[in-house]
Amino acid sequence: MTATRSDGVPSRRRAGFRTGVLVGLLVAAAAFAAAWRMPFSGPSGASAAEQAAALRAQLEQSQAQTQSLQGQLAATEAELAVEQAARRALENSLGALQTQAGELRDRLAFYDQLLPAGPAGTVTLRAVQLVRVPSGLRYRVLLMRAVRPGQPPFVGALRFTVTGEREGEPVQLTLTPLQAADAAAAAHGGAPAPSDKEAEGAPIAATALPDGLIPLEMDQYRTSEGILALPPDFTPSEATVDVVQNGVVLTSQQVPVTF
Repeated sequence: MTATRSDGVPSRRRAGFRTGVLVGLLVAAAAFAAAWRMPFSGPSGASAAEQAAALRAQLEQSQAQTQSLQGQLAATEAELAVEQAARRALENSLGALQTQAGELRDRLAFYDQLLPAGPAGTVTLRAVQLVRVPSGLRYRVLLMRAVRPGQPPFVGALRFTVTGEREGEPVQLTLTPLQAADAAAAAHGGAPAPSDKEAEGAPIAATALPDGLIPLEMDQYRTSEGILALPPDFTPSEATVDVVQNGVVLTSQQVPVTF
């Protein structure tokens, strides 16, 4: 029982202290309110007027500071808006550049697929077309070469070997360009060259080398075209195109003759 009373005494003292403090605060607040509501007269009234003026001055100063801070805030928000607009513009520009870079990578990959596989200097026949025309056999050849920077150009030749029928018998002939064949025929008193109407629009072919070789020089890609001379009694059906260098066939392709 004694321990219980001793434990309760401090609690009651603390409660009484809090109550006293609260009462004191209430009394002070009531006194302040009463003093504030009293009319300003005499010396005490003059003092209250001075306090009111000081408060008004502080209020005006606070309002001025608030306006200044509002101006600074508006300026900061404007700068932030400009920076955000610039960032969005940069993001859009970056996105466009990334898209363009992706398109360029895709295009580069496409052209890389077109390049012939193999060691540097390898020549590939990418496309061959042979069409029968009145003046002879029109050819068009697209070649590509795997090349490294600084590598010298390829120097070789094309050779066209055509299979067909002549007087009902299968024949295989090595054809030469039209101008070269005409020059050889004229030198030996052979048939005259075809008329200008027959050869109209025909590309000028390269001068033929011995064995019907057509000179070829290229770096990375080359289109070679012209007209090959055909005997008048020969009907071509298929041709073999060879890429030759120093007497060695590097690559070849067989194609049908289109009429």
